[in-house]
Amino acid sequence: IYIFTHDSLALGEDGPTHQPIETLTNLRALPNLNTFRPADRNELLISYKKALQSSGPSCICLSRQDLPNLDNYTSIDNAVKGGYIVYQSDSQQEVDLILIATGSELHLCLDVALELSINIRVVSMVCSEIYDLQNNEYKNYILPNNITKISVEAGATIGWYKYANIAYGIDSYGASGKGDKVMEYYGFSKKKLGDFIMKYKFYKPN
Repeated sequence: IYIFTHDSLALGEDGPTHQPIETLTNLRALPNLNTFRPADRNELLISYKKALQSSGPSCICLSRQDLPNLDNYTSIDNAVKGGYIVYQSDSQQEVDLILIATGSELHLCLDVALELSINIRVVSMVCSEIYDLQNNEYKNYILPNNITKISVEAGATIGWYKYANIAYGIDSYGASGKGDKVMEYYGFSKKKLGDFIMKYKFYKPN
C-alpha cells in the first residue's frame, strides 16, 4: 500500500514543478493497481479496507489541505463499489446532469449542486478500478448513457472520457501561489465551476 500526499494544485507555493497534474492519470493507467482518491474520513476508511483486501498493490492519494468530512453524503457501505451517488437534488425527477468527482473536488461539487437550480446528481469516484469491476446494471444506474456527465478533478483530463462527456480539469502546469488562490485561478471555485456547468445544462450526449 502506497500513501501519496500533496495530490493537486492546492499544494500552492512550491509551484508547478511540485504540483502533480499528471500523477493520478499515470497511476490509473498501471495494470493491476488500485488508485484511491478519498474525499473524507469515510472514504479513507474504505480505501484502506479495500487495499488490505486486495491481492495486488494499491495507492491512496491524499490532499495537503484540510478537507471537510461529508458524513451527510459519503457512505462507507456504498463506497465499497468504487463509485456511488452521494447527492441528487431531486430523487423523484429525471436527472439533468451528473458531476463525477474525486477527493478534494467532491465537496466543491456538492457546494455547487446545492446552489444551482437544476437537478444535479453528484457521484464520488473513489476508485475507478473497483467501479469498473461492478456489473453493468449498477454502472448504468450510476452513470446512465443518456445523461450529460461532467468529471471534476484538479488534474489531467485525458482519462476521464471513459466515464464523462465533458472533463473539467487542468492540462497544463500549475502555478506558484497560495493553494486556494491557485485552485481558483484554474477554475476550481464555486462560481467558476457553477458558471461552467450551466453552459451545459441543455447539452445532451449522442
